[in-house]
Amino acid sequence: MKITLALLGLLIWLGSDTDDICVKHWESMDYDQLSRTTHLQGEVKLAATIGASGSVEEVKIIVAHTGGILPTAAAKNLASWKFNVGNRRTLEVTYDFRLVDPPWDEAPTRMTVDFPSHVSVESNYRRIMKD
Repeated sequence: MKITLALLGLLIWLGSDTDDICVKHWESMDYDQLSRTTHLQGEVKLAATIGASGSVEEVKIIVAHTGGILPTAAAKNLASWKFNVGNRRTLEVTYDFRLVDPPWDEAPTRMTVDFPSHVSVESNYRRIMKD
């Protein structure tokens, strides 16, 4: 498998001898306030159908080990990704939503993409009530 990363105009090549997948663009996402305050965490496994043009044609939620809007938010995020042109293909990606305690002094959400199949979304732990 070869992996190439160019930071400006993110370009990542993934592939084997037969099927190369190039992620040309991906968007960061937000771990919404309601999900954070209600302590929703877990994994969402998705299957994306990538069309010949490189656009995501369809995203299906295979399994969600979390509730709320996180599965839909993950599917919407993956639908915004852009890939290289080529044959129609399917890619499975798992989004892992985790709350971090103690919180850090950075942006409220940190997204790490481990191509081709794992996206980690971490956020500050927020309490909604005091003890």
